[in-house]
Amino acid sequence: MRLFPAFVAEEAIEYGGMVRVLPPEVAHRIAAGEVIERPASAVKELIENSLDAGASRVEIEIEDGGMAMIRVSDDGSGMSPEDAERAITEHATSKIRTADDLASVVSLGFRGEALHAIGAVSNLTLTTRQRGADHALGTRVRVSAGKTVESATAAHYSGTTVEARNLFFNLPVRRGFLGTVRSESNAVATVVEALALSRPEVGFSLRSDGRRTLALPAAADLRERIARVHGLSLAGSLIALADPVLWGLVSPLSVSFPTRRYLHVAVNGRVVEADSFAPAVGRAYADLLPKGRHPAAFLRLELGPGEVDVNVHPAKSAVRLGGGRSAYPLVVGTIRSALAQERTEGGAAPPEEAGNELTLIGQFAGRCIT
Repeated sequence: MRLFPAFVAEEAIEYGGMVRVLPPEVAHRIAAGEVIERPASAVKELIENSLDAGASRVEIEIEDGGMAMIRVSDDGSGMSPEDAERAITEHATSKIRTADDLASVVSLGFRGEALHAIGAVSNLTLTTRQRGADHALGTRVRVSAGKTVESATAAHYSGTTVEARNLFFNLPVRRGFLGTVRSESNAVATVVEALALSRPEVGFSLRSDGRRTLALPAAADLRERIARVHGLSLAGSLIALADPVLWGLVSPLSVSFPTRRYLHVAVNGRVVEADSFAPAVGRAYADLLPKGRHPAAFLRLELGPGEVDVNVHPAKSAVRLGGGRSAYPLVVGTIRSALAQERTEGGAAPPEEAGNELTLIGQFAGRCIT
């Protein structure tokens, strides 16, 4: 007979409520879906890691639009064996150390999610060798559905190669929502082109199903890289922006397009969604282009690290300017000034000045023709 009542059960009983903590493998798959939406998302994350590692050349190869295989190789700094094993774990990064570092992020990656997220939904192999290592062998780490299955030495040059096979093999619902091989391949090519435009000094190559689809050697400047990606005719027609904070190249009034395909924006070297800048670019060309036509604009916004919040979205595709600032007036004003100067240097007066100076060119029926 008990002297005191038992307030705590001595045997474990199953919780009967509706709220439960998800098992780690389920939580990891959900988190991976926020970062890796499609093969192009994985390619973007891996290339950004390569750029952060100081690569001068990045080689990308895909099969079946990236669904069967993605391989990204670089000649960057590489990793030590210890860092290689740690890099595939959750929230592991070399970019930041404390919460205060988020206020001054200068790298493209910093959340420590990419490798772990890709490994959670694929069969991933990381092979790397640290630059300047005193031994000839590197490290190979294999991960399947988030679990490490191998860690061993392996031959590799200085740099890193990440290969992901069977993307979303354990998430059939997500895999079922992917597009055709062609559409996924095109999305990967678009990502590679965008990142290549943000880093002209880095060489890029892309192979799809064994065929080279993109070859971009290191370029001297943005104009040369645009010429390689979009053609010499467009690159040669663009006019430069002179503002030290917002620089880049935009099209003159004589060049326009039916879509916004040629709108590309990078903030502190980070490619961001161009749609947020489209209204400002459109306003700068308002009433200057025919209805339904759009300009080309390759914009570079350079601000101090503490002036930009890059921790807005898991995919790091959006930024927020500090102090509630807006880039809208800067974009409109800088482009307008460049267009006005181009028209003046080209011999044509801006619309607001046209008509102030008339030149007599002849007479007809007693009337002056100007």
